[in-house]
Amino acid sequence: MSGTDTGEWVELTNPTPVVFDLDGCQLKDDDGDLHLIEGPLLIAAGGRLVLAKNGDMDANHGVHADYVYAGFNLTNASDEIEIVCGDVSIDYVAYGATQAELGVASQLSAEFTDA
Repeated sequence: MSGTDTGEWVELTNPTPVVFDLDGCQLKDDDGDLHLIEGPLLIAAGGRLVLAKNGDMDANHGVHADYVYAGFNLTNASDEIEIVCGDVSIDYVAYGATQAELGVASQLSAEFTDA
């Protein structure tokens, strides 16, 4: 999670029993970075998608991107990630420098996967 690392990515999970289209949803942070998801982007029931800053698997440290975003950067010190669809905040996570460790993923607890 570095503002200069072209391999930034976020994995989303759909814990619901229905397919969800992220078209028109926003990827936001507390610094004013914003990306509007355009075009159909379906996340299957119980499925996962990776939204990445770069579509190149090598740049993503071996991670395949299902969708490439622009205008949204994660910082090492602290940041937040929010998915907003319409007027509803679907999910939100904040992290600090002590939580960000190179090569280690962060995730929400399974008990908090329902918006």
